[in-house]
Amino acid sequence: MSDIKLLTLRIEGPARGKARPRTVTHKGTTWTYTPDPGEWTENLRALAFQEWGTPLWAGPVGIRLVVRHAIPTSTSSKKRRQALMGTPCTVRPDLNNIMGAVLDGLARTPFGHKMLFAKEDAQIAEVHATKVWDEYHSTEIEVWQREAGEVVAP
Repeated sequence: MSDIKLLTLRIEGPARGKARPRTVTHKGTTWTYTPDPGEWTENLRALAFQEWGTPLWAGPVGIRLVVRHAIPTSTSSKKRRQALMGTPCTVRPDLNNIMGAVLDGLARTPFGHKMLFAKEDAQIAEVHATKVWDEYHSTEIEVWQREAGEVVAP
């Protein structure tokens, strides 16, 4: 087991959310599938593997996600200043779908092996996520290993 306690990663460009499951009926047969995670998740997976390797933590894990969404160029300078000073960013994709794509990307290496979580999403004991306006698109991810018995104040 690795002694690394905090891993950080920054991905440039707009974030993509996890696609919703689809149900298809063909000639009387119905099946449900989740569409391919897409290029953004695959890039996240490859970058995380390149930066972090495969620490494979077994205990509780915390994750912090900051999604930065670029302010449209047509926005007035007054609204641009307001956005940069903390106006909530409520545009798509939804924050929970982005979190789903991030967790999917961090669960396995580009080769299909377990990368970060020995038990997948069940290990996530703490989540902090926010979506803010900024000059450029980017996603910042921090993952840390929680200590056994650690109590986090609400």
